[in-house]
Amino acid sequence: MRRVCATAILTLALALAARAEFSAQASKLKSATATFRCTGFAVTSVNPVNPCQDGDAIAGDSLGSYVGEPNGGSTPAQGAYIDSSGDLYLVVQQGSGRSVFFGFAPPNPNDLRTFTSIWSFRLRSSLCGAYDANNHTISLSAVPLNTTVNGWCDWNFIDTSNAADTYLWTVRFDPVHYPGTNYVNVTRTGSDAWTIEANAPGAIAELIASTTSGKYAAYGEGFYQMPFSISITQP
Repeated sequence: MRRVCATAILTLALALAARAEFSAQASKLKSATATFRCTGFAVTSVNPVNPCQDGDAIAGDSLGSYVGEPNGGSTPAQGAYIDSSGDLYLVVQQGSGRSVFFGFAPPNPNDLRTFTSIWSFRLRSSLCGAYDANNHTISLSAVPLNTTVNGWCDWNFIDTSNAADTYLWTVRFDPVHYPGTNYVNVTRTGSDAWTIEANAPGAIAELIASTTSGKYAAYGEGFYQMPFSISITQP
């Protein structure tokens, strides 16, 4: 059943949106390379087959790693970066030819969502970061070497297979702010290398639909197992 998010969620969402916009300034981004564990051939058709044989529900396309432009590149940015807060910042501009796969269960009759799965060719200001032992956000560079800590992710995408769908869709892993979801695991594998992942059965994320014009509203669209893994290196 769809539920309208409470005022506190709205306030947090607006804060996160403001943070994303700040991060999107080219001068604040440092180029990175991001590679998904699972990749596949992207298609524009509705409800494509999940390319992942390992059970992942978030995957990259078959065109290789997502690489940010040097020195933050142009505005809007394209590819993978480490932002001014030390978080992973990943964006895919429509028309770039790049995309990201998201797979869900079939929608319920009352859901705003009409898709079961999608290759989205428009990924907006998606962020992943780390927490310390007290659930305070820390930069990826503050994670000790060869150590795994709890983390969070917001994957923001547009349903590019349906022009009538005007919502921003967000897959959120963050039990600190969104009860019922799981942490992601953030592992620092090198001085400038990290892996961020969620593995079943502890890969529960909440799907949120939020308006992109007019009065802001956000709607909870359910909880799903969304396993994934993405490796980041810098530069």
